[in-house]
Amino acid sequence: MITLGFRKPYSSLIRGLFAFAVGAILLFYPGGINQAFTVVVKIIAGLLVFTAITTVLLPVFRKLPSSGVDWANFVVDILLALILFRFADKIGPGVLTIIGILLIAAAVFLLVVMISAASFSSMGMLFLLPFIVILFSALLLFIHSFSSATLAMLAGIALMVYGTGELVLTFKMKKAKNEYEAKFRQTEQDDSANTRQSAGRPSDNAVSGSPAGDLVQDAEFEKID
Repeated sequence: MITLGFRKPYSSLIRGLFAFAVGAILLFYPGGINQAFTVVVKIIAGLLVFTAITTVLLPVFRKLPSSGVDWANFVVDILLALILFRFADKIGPGVLTIIGILLIAAAVFLLVVMISAASFSSMGMLFLLPFIVILFSALLLFIHSFSSATLAMLAGIALMVYGTGELVLTFKMKKAKNEYEAKFRQTEQDDSANTRQSAGRPSDNAVSGSPAGDLVQDAEFEKID
Protein backbone atom coordinates (compact mmCIF):
# COMPACT_ATOMS: atom_id res chain seq x y z
CA MET A 1 0.00 0.00 0.00
CA ILE A 2 1.33 3.44 -0.95
CA THR A 3 1.52 5.76 2.07
CA LEU A 4 3.92 8.38 0.72
CA GLY A 5 2.71 11.80 1.85
CA PHE A 6 0.45 10.27 4.51
CA ARG A 7 2.96 8.62 6.84
CA LYS A 8 2.59 11.59 9.19
CA PRO A 9 -1.04 12.77 9.47
CA TYR A 10 -0.15 16.41 10.09
CA SER A 11 1.57 16.75 6.69
CA SER A 12 -1.59 15.87 4.75
CA LEU A 13 -3.68 18.03 7.09
CA ILE A 14 -1.42 21.01 6.41
CA ARG A 15 -1.61 20.43 2.66
CA GLY A 16 -5.39 20.14 2.78
CA LEU A 17 -5.90 23.23 4.93
CA PHE A 18 -3.46 25.28 2.84
CA ALA A 19 -5.14 24.33 -0.45
CA PHE A 20 -8.61 24.97 0.99
CA ALA A 21 -7.58 28.38 2.36
CA VAL A 22 -5.99 29.53 -0.91
CA GLY A 23 -9.04 28.34 -2.85
CA ALA A 24 -11.34 30.26 -0.51
CA ILE A 25 -9.28 33.43 -1.01
CA LEU A 26 -9.54 33.15 -4.80
CA LEU A 27 -13.28 32.64 -4.57
CA PHE A 28 -14.37 34.98 -1.80
CA TYR A 29 -11.71 37.65 -1.27
CA PRO A 30 -13.60 40.96 -0.98
CA GLY A 31 -10.90 43.16 -2.53
CA GLY A 32 -11.30 41.89 -6.07
CA ILE A 33 -9.53 39.37 -8.29
CA ASN A 34 -6.23 41.24 -8.67
CA GLN A 35 -5.87 41.71 -4.93
CA ALA A 36 -6.75 38.07 -4.40
CA PHE A 37 -3.93 37.07 -6.76
CA THR A 38 -1.54 39.30 -4.83
CA VAL A 39 -2.59 37.81 -1.50
CA VAL A 40 -2.10 34.25 -2.83
CA VAL A 41 1.41 35.08 -4.06
CA LYS A 42 2.31 36.56 -0.68
CA ILE A 43 0.95 33.48 1.10
CA ILE A 44 3.17 31.28 -1.08
CA ALA A 45 6.11 33.57 -0.28
CA GLY A 46 5.36 33.26 3.43
CA LEU A 47 5.25 29.48 3.08
CA LEU A 48 8.70 29.57 1.46
CA VAL A 49 10.05 31.59 4.38
CA PHE A 50 8.55 29.12 6.85
CA THR A 51 10.06 26.20 4.93
CA ALA A 52 13.46 27.88 4.85
CA ILE A 53 13.47 28.53 8.58
CA THR A 54 12.35 25.01 9.51
CA THR A 55 15.00 23.54 7.18
CA VAL A 56 17.82 25.04 9.26
CA LEU A 57 16.13 24.89 12.67
CA LEU A 58 15.03 21.24 12.69
CA PRO A 59 18.62 19.89 12.79
CA VAL A 60 19.32 22.24 15.71
CA PHE A 61 16.34 20.94 17.68
CA ARG A 62 17.38 17.36 16.89
CA LYS A 63 20.98 18.18 17.87
CA LEU A 64 22.25 17.30 14.41
CA PRO A 65 24.72 19.29 12.29
CA SER A 66 23.21 21.32 9.45
CA SER A 67 24.42 20.26 6.01
CA GLY A 68 25.42 22.47 3.12
CA VAL A 69 22.31 21.34 1.26
CA ASP A 70 20.11 22.65 4.08
CA TRP A 71 21.74 26.07 3.92
CA ALA A 72 21.54 26.10 0.11
CA ASN A 73 17.80 25.36 0.32
CA PHE A 74 17.47 28.11 2.92
CA VAL A 75 19.13 30.70 0.66
CA VAL A 76 17.10 29.67 -2.43
CA ASP A 77 13.79 29.72 -0.53
CA ILE A 78 14.50 33.13 0.98
CA LEU A 79 15.50 34.61 -2.39
CA LEU A 80 12.36 33.24 -4.03
CA ALA A 81 10.23 34.59 -1.20
CA LEU A 82 11.77 38.06 -1.53
CA ILE A 83 11.11 38.07 -5.29
CA LEU A 84 7.50 37.01 -4.75
CA PHE A 85 6.95 39.67 -2.09
CA ARG A 86 8.51 42.39 -4.25
CA PHE A 87 6.65 41.57 -7.48
CA ALA A 88 3.48 40.02 -6.07
CA ASP A 89 1.17 42.31 -8.04
CA LYS A 90 2.87 41.43 -11.36
CA ILE A 91 3.30 37.70 -10.70
CA GLY A 92 -0.26 37.24 -9.42
CA PRO A 93 -2.16 36.35 -12.61
CA GLY A 94 0.63 34.02 -13.78
CA VAL A 95 0.42 32.00 -10.59
CA LEU A 96 -2.76 30.36 -11.90
CA THR A 97 -0.76 28.41 -14.47
CA ILE A 98 1.54 27.09 -11.75
CA ILE A 99 -1.47 26.21 -9.60
CA GLY A 100 -3.07 24.30 -12.51
CA ILE A 101 0.05 22.22 -13.20
CA LEU A 102 0.63 21.43 -9.53
CA LEU A 103 -3.02 20.51 -8.98
CA ILE A 104 -3.07 18.02 -11.86
CA ALA A 105 0.07 16.31 -10.55
CA ALA A 106 -1.28 16.30 -6.98
CA ALA A 107 -4.68 14.94 -8.07
CA VAL A 108 -3.08 12.07 -10.00
CA PHE A 109 -0.98 11.16 -6.98
CA LEU A 110 -4.04 11.40 -4.73
CA LEU A 111 -5.88 8.98 -7.02
CA VAL A 112 -2.99 6.49 -6.92
CA VAL A 113 -2.96 6.60 -3.11
CA MET A 114 -6.74 6.04 -3.02
CA ILE A 115 -6.52 3.02 -5.33
CA SER A 116 -3.73 1.46 -3.26
CA ALA A 117 -5.68 1.90 -0.02
CA ALA A 118 -9.14 1.02 -1.34
CA SER A 119 -8.92 -2.64 -0.25
CA PHE A 120 -8.31 -1.57 3.35
CA SER A 121 -10.67 1.42 3.63
CA SER A 122 -13.75 2.15 1.54
CA MET A 123 -13.29 5.31 -0.55
CA GLY A 124 -16.79 5.54 -2.06
CA MET A 125 -17.52 8.89 -3.70
CA LEU A 126 -14.09 10.16 -2.66
CA PHE A 127 -12.78 8.74 -5.94
CA LEU A 128 -14.60 11.52 -7.80
CA LEU A 129 -12.60 14.35 -6.19
CA PRO A 130 -9.30 13.85 -8.09
CA PHE A 131 -11.20 13.76 -11.40
CA ILE A 132 -12.99 17.01 -10.53
CA VAL A 133 -9.65 18.63 -9.69
CA ILE A 134 -8.09 17.42 -12.96
CA LEU A 135 -11.09 18.68 -14.98
CA PHE A 136 -11.08 22.19 -13.48
CA SER A 137 -7.28 22.43 -13.64
CA ALA A 138 -7.30 21.41 -17.31
CA LEU A 139 -9.88 24.12 -18.06
CA LEU A 140 -7.67 26.55 -16.18
CA LEU A 141 -4.64 25.65 -18.27
CA PHE A 142 -6.04 25.14 -21.76
CA ILE A 143 -9.05 27.46 -22.14
CA HIS A 144 -7.50 30.91 -22.58
CA SER A 145 -10.68 32.73 -23.58
CA PHE A 146 -11.97 32.83 -19.99
CA SER A 147 -11.89 36.08 -18.05
CA SER A 148 -9.61 36.52 -15.03
CA ALA A 149 -12.61 36.19 -12.72
CA THR A 150 -13.60 32.87 -14.32
CA LEU A 151 -10.03 31.55 -14.13
CA ALA A 152 -9.82 32.54 -10.48
CA MET A 153 -13.12 30.77 -9.83
CA LEU A 154 -11.89 27.57 -11.54
CA ALA A 155 -8.65 27.65 -9.56
CA GLY A 156 -10.49 28.32 -6.31
CA ILE A 157 -12.92 25.44 -6.82
CA ALA A 158 -10.11 23.05 -7.81
CA LEU A 159 -8.07 24.02 -4.76
CA MET A 160 -10.98 23.65 -2.35
CA VAL A 161 -11.96 20.27 -3.82
CA TYR A 162 -8.35 19.09 -3.59
CA GLY A 163 -8.07 20.36 -0.02
CA THR A 164 -11.26 18.52 0.91
CA GLY A 165 -9.86 15.32 -0.61
CA GLU A 166 -6.63 15.65 1.37
CA LEU A 167 -8.48 16.26 4.64
CA VAL A 168 -10.90 13.35 4.22
CA LEU A 169 -8.18 11.01 2.97
CA THR A 170 -6.08 11.78 6.04
CA PHE A 171 -8.58 9.94 8.23
CA LYS A 172 -9.24 7.26 5.62
CA MET A 173 -5.52 6.52 5.39
CA LYS A 174 -5.24 6.24 9.16
CA LYS A 175 -7.88 3.50 9.11
CA ALA A 176 -6.31 1.85 6.06
CA LYS A 177 -2.86 1.76 7.67
CA ASN A 178 -4.30 0.18 10.83
CA GLU A 179 -6.08 -2.46 8.74
CA TYR A 180 -2.94 -3.12 6.68
CA GLU A 181 -0.72 -3.46 9.75
CA ALA A 182 -3.23 -5.79 11.43
CA LYS A 183 -3.39 -7.98 8.32
CA PHE A 184 0.40 -8.01 8.02
CA ARG A 185 0.82 -9.00 11.66
CA GLN A 186 -1.74 -11.80 11.25
CA THR A 187 0.09 -13.08 8.16
CA GLU A 188 3.38 -13.09 10.05
CA GLN A 189 1.81 -14.98 12.95
CA ASP A 190 0.30 -17.58 10.59
CA ASP A 191 3.62 -18.08 8.81
CA SER A 192 5.44 -18.41 12.12
CA ALA A 193 2.91 -20.98 13.38
CA ASN A 194 3.19 -22.99 10.16
CA THR A 195 6.98 -22.93 10.39
CA ARG A 196 6.96 -24.19 13.97
CA GLN A 197 4.44 -26.90 13.09
CA SER A 198 6.52 -28.08 10.13
CA ALA A 199 9.71 -28.10 12.19
CA GLY A 200 8.10 -30.22 14.92
CA ARG A 201 6.71 -32.88 12.52
CA PRO A 202 9.15 -35.56 11.16
CA SER A 203 8.98 -36.09 7.42
CA ASP A 204 7.85 -39.35 5.87
CA ASN A 205 11.20 -39.82 4.18
CA ALA A 206 13.04 -39.47 7.46
CA VAL A 207 10.84 -42.10 9.10
CA SER A 208 11.06 -44.59 6.25
CA GLY A 209 14.84 -44.19 5.97
CA SER A 210 15.50 -45.01 9.65
CA PRO A 211 15.81 -48.58 11.10
CA ALA A 212 12.75 -48.00 13.23
CA GLY A 213 10.82 -46.92 10.19
CA ASP A 214 11.83 -50.03 8.26
CA LEU A 215 10.70 -52.27 11.14
CA VAL A 216 7.36 -50.49 11.28
CA GLN A 217 6.89 -50.94 7.53
CA ASP A 218 7.87 -54.65 7.70
CA ALA A 219 5.43 -55.25 10.53
CA GLU A 220 2.65 -53.58 8.50
CA PHE A 221 3.43 -55.82 5.50
CA GLU A 222 3.33 -58.92 7.69
CA LYS A 223 -0.08 -57.91 9.04
CA ILE A 224 -1.36 -57.47 5.53
CA ASP A 225 -0.04 -60.92 4.49
